[in-house]
Amino acid sequence: MSRLEAVPRGARRGRTILTPTSWSAPGDLSFVDWVEDGRRLARLGRPGWWIGDWLRYGAEAFGERYEPAARTTGYDRQSLMNMVYVASKIDPGRRREQLSWSHHAELAALEPADQDRWLDQAVSERLSVRSLRQAIRVQRLAPA
Repeated sequence: MSRLEAVPRGARRGRTILTPTSWSAPGDLSFVDWVEDGRRLARLGRPGWWIGDWLRYGAEAFGERYEPAARTTGYDRQSLMNMVYVASKIDPGRRREQLSWSHHAELAALEPADQDRWLDQAVSERLSVRSLRQAIRVQRLAPA
């Protein structure tokens, strides 16, 4: 069982809530608690959603940006930027638990309706990230 699978749906960690595809906190999370949660999330492995959502919260609540977050989590600035980008482009309610963060990252630049269509197709056809990427390329190259 992976660390991500070990987290039950809606598990509360202190004052924050983790699901397989999101991290959320109350509006009054203190800066110290926010930093500590970032450290905990980083120890869990590669939680793209969690770190992306965590950093978005920190930017809004405390004005924190990538350098302090990099020191807190151990992730480099570019990785953090990617996590925030994907988390900001695909709202938690539209994320698919059956798919990896990387599947979602492939679709982040698309419009929400197109994201949903591809996410649904990736789930129903059990597409790998590579297969999803290839299907998107084929569609882009197809004559209109």
